[in-house]
Amino acid sequence: MVPLKDYNPGQRTPYMTYGLIVLNLSIFLYGISLSPADLSAFFQTWAVIPQALSASVTTGLSVPNAAEWMTLITSQFLHGGLLHLPLKIPAIVYLGLWFLQQAVYGFVSLETPTMIGMEGGGIAYWAHAGGFAIGAGLGPLFGLFSQPDTPTALLPHQDG
Repeated sequence: MVPLKDYNPGQRTPYMTYGLIVLNLSIFLYGISLSPADLSAFFQTWAVIPQALSASVTTGLSVPNAAEWMTLITSQFLHGGLLHLPLKIPAIVYLGLWFLQQAVYGFVSLETPTMIGMEGGGIAYWAHAGGFAIGAGLGPLFGLFSQPDTPTALLPHQDG
C-alpha cells in the first residue's frame, strides 16, 4: 500500500520538532536576505562541498579539517527553495507539484549540451517523471492503492 496521507497525532508537544522548524526557517530567511555574493560565501562556509570533504578525508580528522567535517551537520539546515521547508500539504498535492517540476525541468533542459561523464539533457528529470508515471500506472494492478483488508479479529463478534 502506498501511503497517500499520514497523520499520527502524539500525546506530547513536540518541542524539539518545533525548535528545528524555527531554526530551519530562521536560517532560510537569513539566506534569502543575503546578496548573491554573500549567499555564495554562506554556502561555501556551511554546505558540504564534495571536493573539499574528499580532500579532508585523505589528510584525516584533524583540527584544520574539523570545519569541513562539521558541514555534514550544518548543511542539513540549508534549503534551496520554499519547497524544501517543512510545510504541511496533502501528499497528493506534493506529488503532483513534484511531478510537474520534474517534467518542466526535463523540458527546459532538453537543449542542454551533455558532458562526458555527466548527466545532461534532463536525463535525471525524465527518469524521475517516467518512474513516477510508470509506478502510478502499475500501482493499481498490484493493489498498491487499495484499502487494506480489515483483520477479522478486529470486527465485532456476530452471534446467530
